[in-house]
Amino acid sequence: MTSAEKSFGAQVGAARLEAIDVSQIDGLRRDDCASALAAFRRQAREIIDRGAGFSRLVQFGGRREDWLAVCQLSLRDQDPHGFFTSQFRAFRVHAAERPQGLFTGYFEPEAEGSRTPSPDFPVAIYRKPPDLAVLSDSEEAALGLKYGRRENGNAVPYFERKAIEQGVLAGKGLEICWLKSWVEAFFIHIQGSGRVRLPDGSSLRLSYAAKTGLPYTGVGGVLADRGILTRESMSMQTVKAWMAAHPGQARELMWLNKSYVFFREIDVPDEG
Repeated sequence: MTSAEKSFGAQVGAARLEAIDVSQIDGLRRDDCASALAAFRRQAREIIDRGAGFSRLVQFGGRREDWLAVCQLSLRDQDPHGFFTSQFRAFRVHAAERPQGLFTGYFEPEAEGSRTPSPDFPVAIYRKPPDLAVLSDSEEAALGLKYGRRENGNAVPYFERKAIEQGVLAGKGLEICWLKSWVEAFFIHIQGSGRVRLPDGSSLRLSYAAKTGLPYTGVGGVLADRGILTRESMSMQTVKAWMAAHPGQARELMWLNKSYVFFREIDVPDEG
């Protein structure tokens, strides 16, 4: 077992991993493996050149040297599907305490937006503010937070989502763009990235830059706890549909998640 597999096993805790053949993955033949390989190659070049993506403190997913061979191999001309089936191992994850587990997948949401605010596009997407600071060890111990800001020389928590959405950062030159909907902005925050279609037909891409460090609250869990949606019916689509049907309640629900994400604009090819 490689260090990457050991690291993953430690992260899933009490769950049990069952090795399976990659060909057993349902739907793999229907997946866009060419786009997946293009995305993998972009990160592979970063790992080869600079070791990007590997923490010096915690080796999530193994060490850089575990990945070098497959990263170098990915840059050769080859069949994308064959690359993934020959170079990766697959595991079926069994939940320890219940027969059905829950996996969270991430993707790049798309939303309509504009580089200028208007009644049609009122919801700002912000860059990382200059007063967002990494706290010292003593400040972190006192506040229980890794990030914050300083007020009169003292470390304090950064502004909550509600305060930011109500305009505490407005007019400071931090806006990247504006979206039509609070709900669309919220789900871009959850994913940590997004693609914004502009009125002239062009688009811009948003990538994670920083977060306030305040506690994250999953709104799906709140809806389930309140009996509004069942856990069995819970999905991004059902949550978004409920929010669209209850805009006032949706704003208050989103404010329960005090965490807030800041972005940067990136220039990345469209493939992958």
